[in-house]
Amino acid sequence: MRRVDPFFSVIIVNYNAGPLLQDALDSLKKQVFTDFEVILVDNNSEDGSIQNLDLSDLPAIRVLRENRNHGFAKGNNLAASQARGKWLALLNPDATATPNWLSEIARA
Repeated sequence: MRRVDPFFSVIIVNYNAGPLLQDALDSLKKQVFTDFEVILVDNNSEDGSIQNLDLSDLPAIRVLRENRNHGFAKGNNLAASQARGKWLALLNPDATATPNWLSEIARA
């Protein structure tokens, strides 16, 4: 069976974002455009921000738990190297996406 790759790979690089990370993930659950995967890179957070995350209702998510802080750029590059989507969409862990965020990008 051939795997169908998603249209978008949404990348989030987290370092100590606290409860804001869950808010970012929750905003992805509300997307109108649902052909996406999420790749969450945790740069060795010390605040417990990736413990007990509710990852349900996301179409596909992979969590890369790093054992050191690589920084924002390298964290994005790590995720990009594993992305299966046609397009990359970056979302900061302290930001939330409007429900039509991905649909508007896809339309463009």
